[in-house]
Amino acid sequence: MTAKLDICEGKCPNGHPYLRFGDGAPLIALPGSTPENGNLDGGARKYMIKPFLPLAAHRTVYVFNRRPGVPAGLTMTDIATDLAEGLTGEFDSAVDVVGYSTGGSVALQLAHDHPAAVRRLVLASAAYALSMEGRNAMRLFAERAAAGKRPAVAWASIASTSRLGRRLMAGFLWMIDPMMRPADGDYTDAIRVIEAEDTFDLRDRLAGIAAPTLVIGGDKDLAYPVAMFRDTAEGLRDAELLVYAGRDHNSAIADRRFAKDVVEFLE
Repeated sequence: MTAKLDICEGKCPNGHPYLRFGDGAPLIALPGSTPENGNLDGGARKYMIKPFLPLAAHRTVYVFNRRPGVPAGLTMTDIATDLAEGLTGEFDSAVDVVGYSTGGSVALQLAHDHPAAVRRLVLASAAYALSMEGRNAMRLFAERAAAGKRPAVAWASIASTSRLGRRLMAGFLWMIDPMMRPADGDYTDAIRVIEAEDTFDLRDRLAGIAAPTLVIGGDKDLAYPVAMFRDTAEGLRDAELLVYAGRDHNSAIADRRFAKDVVEFLE
C-alpha cells in the first residue's frame, strides 16, 4: 500500500499543516508523540503515518501533527483550539477523528471544547490521561532531549511488560534515534507538547463529550492500563470499548482488526 500511496502536503486556512492520502470521506488522524512538530520528513514521517495507512483504503486520511513553533506554556486546550480552527476552515461540516496516544489526548480535548468540529471519535491506545508510567516515560524523553542524549530510549519503559522486552526495545530505539532526530536537533516543540500532556486530565469532564466514541486499546498497555480504557468509555456519554488481548501500547493500533473495527464504527 505505501508504495502506491500518493502522500500530499497541505495547509489549512489558518496555516496548520497536514499530510493527506487515501480515498473516501475525510478522516482526521492525530498521531502519537513525535520528536518535532509538523509534517516531518524521512523515517520520522514514515513512523508517524504508519498506524493510519490501512485506513487509506476506506477514507481520505488527513494526518494533523501538532503545529510547529508552539509557544512556551502550551496547553492541550491551546492545541485543540488551533486544530479546531484549522478543521473548520478546511471542512464544511463535522469530521471523523481518530487519535493515537498523544493524539488521543488532543482528540478528547477537541471533542470536549469544540463539539461542532467532531462527528465521531476513535481513541486508539489513549484515555482521559496518561498513567504515571506514561508520564514518567515522557518526562524522561524531555529530560534526555534537553541534555543532548538520545531521547527515544525513554519510550522503552512502556514498550513491554517484560524486562527482556524493554531491554531489547531500548537497544532498538537507541539505534533508530538518529533517524528520528529533528534536522536542526531542536526538540523544543516536542518538549512543550510533552509538558502540555503532563497536565492533561479529562476524567471529570468526559460526560461533557457528546460525540459517539470508540475506545480501542491493548490489555498489555503500560502507558494506559486497561482499567483506564474502561473508565474512559464508561465516563463518556456514548462509547464502545474494544480491548485487544495480548497487545501493548504500540501493537494495538497495528493489529489487523484495527482498521476494520474503526471503519465499521465510523460507518
